[in-house]
Amino acid sequence: MKGSSYIKKYVIAYLILFLILLGLGLTHGIPFGITVSKLDLSFAFYPEIIRNIMLIYNIIIMLACFVIVVILTKHKENVLKCKWLLPVIMFICFAFLLVGMTERVRYVPLEHTKEFWSIISLIMRNY
Repeated sequence: MKGSSYIKKYVIAYLILFLILLGLGLTHGIPFGITVSKLDLSFAFYPEIIRNIMLIYNIIIMLACFVIVVILTKHKENVLKCKWLLPVIMFICFAFLLVGMTERVRYVPLEHTKEFWSIISLIMRNY
């Protein structure tokens, strides 16, 4: 009976962490971060500002979830079968979660677009 409660505790913890990552993927996470580059073309024929932003809060949440999953997996009370598969699955999920954003603000005509990118989209962009 005692082992059953441990298994339930770990399954719930893993489920919560994967739900956090699912929410991060579905909602695009926190759309604020560190501006990596900014191109100000205010005096061009079509005035616009282009910013590349690293979504640092999303990256911190992803790394925290990964560290917690590894710690939970290393616990001796965790007797789940294939428990080492969960950090690998989470690491693969990171390739599809958003880590950056390109924001473009055009003044004529007035447009504001955001393009989100993940690690896999960066790799695919280069090929």
